[in-house]
Amino acid sequence: MKKVRNIAFALLSIVIICTFSATPALAAGSNNEDVYFNDPCYGVTFNNLAWRKKTDTTPMYLYISSTGVRSDHVFVQAAGTNDVNTTYPNNCSYANGAVVDQVICRKGIDYGVHNVVHENNYTYGCLRFRYFQRSEQGTISGVWSVDSTGSYADPV
Repeated sequence: MKKVRNIAFALLSIVIICTFSATPALAAGSNNEDVYFNDPCYGVTFNNLAWRKKTDTTPMYLYISSTGVRSDHVFVQAAGTNDVNTTYPNNCSYANGAVVDQVICRKGIDYGVHNVVHENNYTYGCLRFRYFQRSEQGTISGVWSVDSTGSYADPV
């Protein structure tokens, strides 16, 4: 009886060890963790969120909970770089089969912001925001992810 219990314990230990050592390997290929943001936004220039490593060709996930101004719409740009200290990020916004200057997103909707960050061999991606009115400034908040796992609305 004791021998059977020892064998069962050994098998259970092996299963537990294999399960927990395999989990990071399965998750390592994607950077789809939703991250909260609460950042300044202006009407004159785009403002970046923090750069995150882009690991696949999926759209960036975006949900805007507050625009910080009267309008519930903002311009959004997907950007890519290999240098997170750059002051000149590369526009990688993609819509209707072509690279575009920006897309428009509205608060309260889950978006998949299409981009060509990974396809253009950039290591890092981020989203950038700008208000419609040049005189506006405020704080925009919500959640985003540089890679995504679902199907979401396309921005216009």
